[in-house]
Amino acid sequence: MTFPDAAAPLRAEIETALDLVPLLISAGDLRRINIGLRAGAAALADDGLAPSIRLFQGMVSAHHHMLHESLQAVLGNRVAHGLFAGMELAPGMVGSASLPRLIGSYEDELQPLLAAIVPSHARVVDIGAAEGWYVVGLARRFGVPVLGFDIEAIAREMTLRNARTNGVAELVAVEGECAPARLRALAEPGTLFIIDIEGAEAALFAAVEPTDLAAADFVIETHGRSALALVDRFATTHDVTLIWPSGRSIASYPVLRRLSEIDRAVALWEGRGNEPWIHCASRHER
Repeated sequence: MTFPDAAAPLRAEIETALDLVPLLISAGDLRRINIGLRAGAAALADDGLAPSIRLFQGMVSAHHHMLHESLQAVLGNRVAHGLFAGMELAPGMVGSASLPRLIGSYEDELQPLLAAIVPSHARVVDIGAAEGWYVVGLARRFGVPVLGFDIEAIAREMTLRNARTNGVAELVAVEGECAPARLRALAEPGTLFIIDIEGAEAALFAAVEPTDLAAADFVIETHGRSALALVDRFATTHDVTLIWPSGRSIASYPVLRRLSEIDRAVALWEGRGNEPWIHCASRHER
């Protein structure tokens, strides 16, 4: 397969990063916490210690749940910091991302980018909206209409509940699966897509011609090696930037200041690997 020259440096960067196996970090080194905890589990798997990896994940998950209950007792359901500070989260949010969302550290890597680019868009489309973190958060923060897609009915219900709780129901709509034809129809100038569909992103975009998407902008969470295909796919129509998982500065989250170092580390853990997000900025009519 031949790749456009514009994609070659990005592909080399991705290949190098995905080949790395970061070491499990110590409690005193929080710079790589999200990658480090997951890498520790991967290292156990490489050694053939399947029971140990399950124990490792279970210990982190249990500690995460305990910290969530403790912080929720102080904060209620209101996001403490970050781009969506003050947003109310409907009860029932679960998973490793629930505590980082409450803290406001969730996907901190994207927050400066979204703060910079969302105001210039007339609409946001969130594919893989889950409970509506971006759907509701962006509608509330920027007053922009947001359309969310999720294949799970409970996720769509929670998104609408979160929208009502935060007073942005009139800006929010939800649908089920986003089929390729629907993606094409929505890819208009002034539209920003945020996409996190747990590894199905390469297949979704493979079903659509790149020129059909040339007018819209995209922020895509990649999984496994999907970044390689997506960089190539967008290289001829968009300016593509890689956004890598990074650490967290404790100073940005005063709500954590009373916690121990290991508690801070676990609280900020998102279970994220080394895969990048990609920002695809349209060259349409520039």
